[in-house]
Amino acid sequence: MTIHIPKDVQNIIDVLESNGHSAYIVGGCVRDAIMGRTPHDYDICTSALPDEVLSIFNDRKVIETGLKHGTVTVEGSEDYYEVTTYRVDGEYTDGRHPNEVRFVDNVVEDLSRRDFTINAMAYNERTGLVDPFHGADDIQNGLIRCVGNPENRFNEDALRIMRAVRFASTCEFTIHEDTQNAMLAQSHLLEYVSEERKRTEFCKMLVNADADLLMTYKNIFATFIPELKQTFDFQQNNPHHSYDVYEHIAHSVAEAPKDLNVRLALMFHDIAKPLTYTEDSAGIGHFYGHAEQSAEMSKDIMKRMRFDNETIATVSELVASHDMATSTSLKSARKMISKFGDEQAERLIEVMRADKLAQSENIDTITNLRNIDVMESNLKEVRANNECFTLKNLAVNGHDLMAIGINDGKTIGRTLNQLLDVVIAEPEKNEKNMLLKLAMELQTETTTVDIPIQPVQNTTETLNYKYNDFIINDKVMEEYWGCSKYAEIPNDASRIGSYAFSGNETVEVVKIPASVVDVDPLAFHGCNNLKCIIAPEHLHESLKVNNPNIEIVNHEPIHNLSSLKETGHAIVSNDGELLLVATTGKLVIHESDNIRTINENAFQYGTITSVEGPQSLQQQIPRDIKFECSSEKDVGTEELDMKSESSFFVNE
Repeated sequence: MTIHIPKDVQNIIDVLESNGHSAYIVGGCVRDAIMGRTPHDYDICTSALPDEVLSIFNDRKVIETGLKHGTVTVEGSEDYYEVTTYRVDGEYTDGRHPNEVRFVDNVVEDLSRRDFTINAMAYNERTGLVDPFHGADDIQNGLIRCVGNPENRFNEDALRIMRAVRFASTCEFTIHEDTQNAMLAQSHLLEYVSEERKRTEFCKMLVNADADLLMTYKNIFATFIPELKQTFDFQQNNPHHSYDVYEHIAHSVAEAPKDLNVRLALMFHDIAKPLTYTEDSAGIGHFYGHAEQSAEMSKDIMKRMRFDNETIATVSELVASHDMATSTSLKSARKMISKFGDEQAERLIEVMRADKLAQSENIDTITNLRNIDVMESNLKEVRANNECFTLKNLAVNGHDLMAIGINDGKTIGRTLNQLLDVVIAEPEKNEKNMLLKLAMELQTETTTVDIPIQPVQNTTETLNYKYNDFIINDKVMEEYWGCSKYAEIPNDASRIGSYAFSGNETVEVVKIPASVVDVDPLAFHGCNNLKCIIAPEHLHESLKVNNPNIEIVNHEPIHNLSSLKETGHAIVSNDGELLLVATTGKLVIHESDNIRTINENAFQYGTITSVEGPQSLQQQIPRDIKFECSSEKDVGTEELDMKSESSFFVNE
């Protein structure tokens, strides 16, 4: 077997041999060359002692890298190369470094201390391949196998457990049964390895991993990411999923391109699912809020593993957004780039696609994958058109606004963002004079708007009812129960002017009374979280034309208490006390719900406008909420209009 050795490296070997010493290239460079890969770096081993190496190369720059362990770095004409004396290692008491080393003059003894057979080979042009442990055969057979006793190798340095998984991933090899058994039995030793070293091997492994590898060695990963354990064998009980939670994670990672940020996001994207699991009356599982909670968990995990802040921010944002709706409009593509930036938007597309590819093959999955393809195409089109996505691309800036008399800093910031919203929706308006005129109109609208918005007033008290293994308080309500973001137009209003809600990122449900005869086309411009407008019939056509992605209904939604409990939007104590309802519209309570009392804070979130229920509850309903006494016979859920609920809440 002949291996090409670069001229620079061969020169060092020749100099050592001319001084009466043997020398070889060793380790990974030999492995890569036999596999047909181009080595990235070359290590040299020699019979020369460290002091002798220093003396032989005294005419070059030499760095005393690790004299204690026999390593000297020698300057070549193109690079620096580590030259290490043949050695055998003493006892490892710190699980990483030998307490002492003993220098030897036999290359085979040196190779016997190495981790895996594929790394325990040496080569020079004079002798050829030195392969006492049959590493070349293991390469041919696609095997990762320890040199000697696997238990001894892993006791010496437990990181070798992760290195074995990494080599199996990057080389697409399998791990020999004896080596694998020792890895699984001794995986607890990884707790003595630094987070940084584990992180490095984990990332190298993850970029190349397939689903089988991630499944086989999941218990090893769980030794340093214990949050994964709860996902093992956790059944999803949902028609969208044929795998349990961890199986889905493994397959989604395998479906992704070899981008570390994308694959890290997929590794963590569903890690909170077991904590957010609920079942509806049909036994179908749901995971409301799992994306946000998984994002928070991913931050904690990555901080513990000593990831840099940029990677933590990038990955956690992808995790939080992976379940977003697949919108196919060009406007949505512009908003996506504006919100996430160009590269991150591309990563998010890949995360969403891999997530869907790891789900059940049904019509919903096929539709979502087609939509994701359209989203990706739209991003390319928008970029090709050099359209405006950010304030820096806007045709006006703060100085331009000051020049026309807008001097307040907050007003300038708000106005620029409003103008950006306009341009994202209508790119042709990114023209300086047009935007300055619009900026002046916005100031007029801001000062003369006659539609005072009346959001729900959140209570200052904190609710501390235990539910789904986390505490419900004001912050959690705001994050997971979006329909508390409700605005009602006063009953005496006749018109809603342009930009009345412009840039409002909070409102999700707006109710318009019958007294309103006209709604400006831009009234809800930039309301990125608005899901539903409750409006009289005469406004529907114009609202649908100007707000195509928003649900328009002519009546307030009707909700059964039993359905709200199943989706987590209502909480009832074991003794029949209604503790909380977080939605809007009419609430129907049946005798079969067994509600005995209603907590005084139950209606503080969301906006319940009327309650239909047993007579016994009437005195406990707040006076500003209309009460209708129900008949003795329960009304079946099929008679209630539940259509709107799917518009208010993000599904699993």
